[in-house]
Amino acid sequence: MRVAIVGNSNSGKTTLYNALTKSSEKTGNWHGVTVETRSKALYGDSSVEIFDLSGLESLSTYSIEEKRSKDFLQKGDYDLILNVIEISNIKNALKLAKELAALNKPMLIFFNFCNEFYKSGGKIDKNLLKKSVSKYVIFGDAIDDKSVKDVIFAIKNKQFEIIKVDQENAIKAVEVKELKLSKIDKILLNPKIAIFLYLAMVLAIFYLAFGKVGIGGICAKIIDYGIGFLQSFIGDIFERFSVNEFLSNLVLDGIISAVGSVLVFIPQIAVLQFFLIWLEQSGVIARISFLTDSFLSKIGLNGRAMFTILMGFGCTAISVKLSSGAENNSIKERTAKALPFIMCSAKVPVIVYFLNLIFGEFTYLALFLCYLLIVLFCIIYLWIDKKIKSKNSVPMLLLVPPLRKITLKKCAKPLKKSLKEFIIKLGTVVTLVSITVYLLKSVSINFEYLTESETDRSILAFLGKKIKFLFMPIGVNSWELSTSLLAGVFAKESIISTLSLLTKSGVGLNLPQTIAFIIFVMFYTPCVVALESYRIEFGLKFALKVAIFQFLVALALCYLTYFLLISFALKIVVLIAIFTLFIYKVLYEKIRRKKRRKTFKNATFRIFG
Repeated sequence: MRVAIVGNSNSGKTTLYNALTKSSEKTGNWHGVTVETRSKALYGDSSVEIFDLSGLESLSTYSIEEKRSKDFLQKGDYDLILNVIEISNIKNALKLAKELAALNKPMLIFFNFCNEFYKSGGKIDKNLLKKSVSKYVIFGDAIDDKSVKDVIFAIKNKQFEIIKVDQENAIKAVEVKELKLSKIDKILLNPKIAIFLYLAMVLAIFYLAFGKVGIGGICAKIIDYGIGFLQSFIGDIFERFSVNEFLSNLVLDGIISAVGSVLVFIPQIAVLQFFLIWLEQSGVIARISFLTDSFLSKIGLNGRAMFTILMGFGCTAISVKLSSGAENNSIKERTAKALPFIMCSAKVPVIVYFLNLIFGEFTYLALFLCYLLIVLFCIIYLWIDKKIKSKNSVPMLLLVPPLRKITLKKCAKPLKKSLKEFIIKLGTVVTLVSITVYLLKSVSINFEYLTESETDRSILAFLGKKIKFLFMPIGVNSWELSTSLLAGVFAKESIISTLSLLTKSGVGLNLPQTIAFIIFVMFYTPCVVALESYRIEFGLKFALKVAIFQFLVALALCYLTYFLLISFALKIVVLIAIFTLFIYKVLYEKIRRKKRRKTFKNATFRIFG
């Protein structure tokens, strides 16, 4: 049996899908989380396949992901529609239910969020509702085990039917208490107050993750101590049993030290991810999207694009997939182009590594400023892109969901999945890169084993010296640094593991060089996983364009930052150049307007004269 889970956005479809299949797919309290149809067997019964479709407001589709759901439903390759309806939004949901009923497929309706509905003072006449829709309906909550068991029982025992929806009587059966704007929402949706509140919230999160006495910082120190102890303990064992020097150094430096240098950031990434998940599922991100819609429309996007952009702070590869749910190809491509500039969580350990060298215990504040810089750059980039292409945004359709209390248990599952992916990357990609780097730095071009003092003659040094010219304009003549960036293409975290292998006494950068290098890392080419996502969604040509353009922009900003920091005279020149361009732009627009008016007058005279 093939079961298609269908419903409005934010109705709890994916939560129910996860419960039925024991999956951990991404959920969120906002529109557009599910952007592709996915399927899995019902847990414990491989004969039942469950499909999770993107949210639908109606079969008269609007966005790209809605069209995918519509195509799936009209194709008819399924046996049952499991229609998930948010009980408090029954009026809008029944419009979709009526359209689904017209497909003449058996349907089982699951009224979700009933517990929350009752607590808010809502009432349901279950008998009238069943008469108006179907005798086979389930009232419950997708996170409640009993409700999930009821759904499984209904599917297995075929308690469903082809239905007809009496929309008028069904709406009468549900008494929804009129909800007033809560005191919290009056603050969160107030543009004059909310922006400062959100900024303060982000700053507090960064302190908890990276502050001296923050949760992430304290746990990172404990892990760092543990790695040092492990390295010392295994080193003593190797020494006692006279283990070969090459093998000993490979394990101690190439694996434990290199991978451990990234491992210490797990608690800090965990804190960031936890709060990102909490903001998603509680409904705060939906409010940010609502507030930013007006502003984003001026740069050719809309509030829904904010979902995708915010997800970019987690993982570029995932956010590229989310961008496919945009309203049209124009917004889809514009959002995707901006995503590589968003600082993903994989870049955070690298940025923090270098910020620690400069700011110490105030690293969290410097990181906060880096995020603000990233956002500012994206805004400028999208504004320029809009001016060049002159494409307007599409109006946003968004229902702001109610704020929901999110328990630690609900955050734990997606956090566990996120950390699992991070650790798997450490155990595979980063470890393989570290071993490869160690082997290449230990062997010469003639395949001779080299000691630590002879690394300059290694294969790695040979490769690194070929590209070190890229950073000579900022006074850096280090092949080690350029080599670490090559490793970062496979996984950004590998930059740290590579530097820990190659620079035992520190990176040796002065203040302007360190800041310039941080800017480069913030903006340079996405990892291969993200580029593969671009290839899948937009094609190989688009992915290559993103990679090359991103690299060139990062290099240009790196040079500009360095020269602005070291030369007061150059600062003045740059400011004069910017001011001149601004004046030229204003005058050019005035001249062009005058020409347009003159042309219009002449044309009018010719027509009517």
